[in-house]
Amino acid sequence: MDSGSFLRNDGDPMLSRGSDILPTLLLTGDRDISFDGLTTGDLVEVIIGDVPETPIATAQVYPIRKLSDGSMTDIPAETVERLAGMGIR
Repeated sequence: MDSGSFLRNDGDPMLSRGSDILPTLLLTGDRDISFDGLTTGDLVEVIIGDVPETPIATAQVYPIRKLSDGSMTDIPAETVERLAGMGIR
């Protein structure tokens, strides 16, 4: 079980975990996982698969649940800047 701030972008959703500069890309595969009702910055709890050490980590996501509301200000500024530099908005 892991937790962090949900990050919605132009592509697949991401999970920003406090100390990580770059977030983890959440992949659902063929599982019926819904991100409806989640907005950027919401604190979520999620079960994720192995996360490889790559520039943008990717992980298979399993159940996800919202713990509390959040906003863009809950995403570290450094994370937002690094993503923007990579063309991810």
